[in-house]
Amino acid sequence: FSVYNQAEIHFQKALFYQKESQTANYRQGLISMSRFDFQQAAGHLEISLLSAPNHRGFKKSLGYCYTWLGQFDEAEVLLREIPEARSEMEVYTWWWQRQGIDHLSKNASQMAHLLDNHP
Repeated sequence: FSVYNQAEIHFQKALFYQKESQTANYRQGLISMSRFDFQQAAGHLEISLLSAPNHRGFKKSLGYCYTWLGQFDEAEVLLREIPEARSEMEVYTWWWQRQGIDHLSKNASQMAHLLDNHP
């Protein structure tokens, strides 16, 4: 039983009636990210970003999701606009390594490098 189950039921109901729901897609995307289901998360976050292309939170969350998926070109476009993304990727490099999730640590390191080296 997940702490998100009750909320997820409500989000899924909202998405049944309104597939483009900005809030339900965003929240469902965050829940999927917490479960390491980055592919599903990206789908939800992409819908949210389409509905509000300048929303900073949507850009950042989707950029991080793309980073965890190894989709660096897509992530960089979004994260270039987020000033703290580079330093946070350095922290995630350490964090994921401490969790024993080496591929995510490497992805965070690569993204920090990309954000550091491209204006």
